[in-house]
Amino acid sequence: MIANVNAGDIIGYKYFGFGGLQNDSKGIKAFDGTTSKMHSLFNIWFKPQSEGGITVTVMMDGPWKNEVWNGKEIGKFKIPSTAARDQVNKYTIDVSEFVDDIEGKHAIYLVFDGAVDGAIGQFYGCGFNTTVQSLTRPIPPTLNVTIGGKEITLPETPVRSTDANGYVDNSNYEMDYKLEPGQKSKIKVECLWSTMRFKVNQIKGDEGTALITAEYLYPGTSSMQTKYYKINISK
Repeated sequence: MIANVNAGDIIGYKYFGFGGLQNDSKGIKAFDGTTSKMHSLFNIWFKPQSEGGITVTVMMDGPWKNEVWNGKEIGKFKIPSTAARDQVNKYTIDVSEFVDDIEGKHAIYLVFDGAVDGAIGQFYGCGFNTTVQSLTRPIPPTLNVTIGGKEITLPETPVRSTDANGYVDNSNYEMDYKLEPGQKSKIKVECLWSTMRFKVNQIKGDEGTALITAEYLYPGTSSMQTKYYKINISK
């Protein structure tokens, strides 16, 4: 989740592989590219906060239409002022005219604009799918975690992929935690999902990095997913 998106903000993704991947590579499974008849859709999950309407313009290759960035508009979301503001809403547009049968990899930029200045909402993610393939927002499992008997809140936003960390998905989470005087470092976890199993790698002593590994079957899917929560403990 990216909190407090403001009017004028731009969120960019490099890259989407529209041409597909023939063989598994660097942790990414092989997948088919787009075709001329797949009828591509693009989705965002957004929680509006603004009293006015919100527009999200979807740009390919660059965030602006000029000779420097050479961006191309492939769609536009128009979120009305009447949209529910107490929940995360899914919005979908048809981008088949621009995406179907495209080759190679392309960056995607989301340009946010609102009727009022300041924060307009919270952005929870985006993704492509087709009319015959559904897309559900991945939600991390619900865990109750305590350290030395004190409840903590696990991060909602995964660690972003960089060249340094080598992450290629959204399964890694990380946080820092400082022990209070006299507090023990032992972690206890309670699972609220019947389809989840987990294990905890505790630290020795009062400083180090603990790891919670949670494996779960997300409702509506048939394959297990895994989330990794690193907790950097210090005193």
